[in-house]
Amino acid sequence: YAQPAKEWLLATAEVWRHEAENPPDASKAYAVLRVVKSIAVGYDLLYDRLSESERDQVREAIVPTLQAYYQFFQDPSVAGAGYNKHHGSVDAAPLGVAALALLGDVPEADAWLQMATEKHTGYLLTEALTPSGTNDQSSNFWASTLMYRIQFMDALRRVTGRDLFAEFPRSLP
Repeated sequence: YAQPAKEWLLATAEVWRHEAENPPDASKAYAVLRVVKSIAVGYDLLYDRLSESERDQVREAIVPTLQAYYQFFQDPSVAGAGYNKHHGSVDAAPLGVAALALLGDVPEADAWLQMATEKHTGYLLTEALTPSGTNDQSSNFWASTLMYRIQFMDALRRVTGRDLFAEFPRSLP
């Protein structure tokens, strides 16, 4: 399955590289960052099977979009404390997972990871959860909020050793 996976990754990167031409906005961040995270995870999983030019192709497809959303999330009105708790979770986590996949390959990944981690430690894990682990907007968001929290926190622990599960034991009730 390695060759078809590689072909899929490169084709997806080719299509999604055009997303960087569109300005970021809060209404599409969830979808865009979910796809970019998936491409970054594919990059990470297939890294040893990609040539350097193929790695460049994947990075060139996702780095400009990640950089644009990193800048976009500097604005507290679209990403700070008080921002939609569910969307804060599902926006920050994929940015963090993508950053983890690109650490050491893309200098900006360190800043992206720092932002994603600070969003979790400074707001999402401290203020954006009810005792059940969902947010106070709707229990309908419980599964996706929890899934994204696990995806980011587990990857962070495995890659950097930082264990937000231990730091925030109530984050997974």
